[in-house]
Amino acid sequence: DFPPMIRQYAGEIPILLVGNKSDLTEERTISKEQGNNFSKINNMLEYIEISAKTGLNCERIFKVLAKYRITQLLER
Repeated sequence: DFPPMIRQYAGEIPILLVGNKSDLTEERTISKEQGNNFSKINNMLEYIEISAKTGLNCERIFKVLAKYRITQLLER
């Protein structure tokens, strides 16, 4: 399990789970529901499915991380 290992070495950092190649629907091995459940169980920010080929949701990764960081700074 990689989330506990990441937190062991990096501390409590935000983790965003990204599933790539969403354009290859016939080769899918993980459902969107499984990705969402895994991210929730492991206290991750979110699960996002992207396609580097088509650009689908690639920008969303940066928006989610930026929103997290801005919220974190405003709470200080």
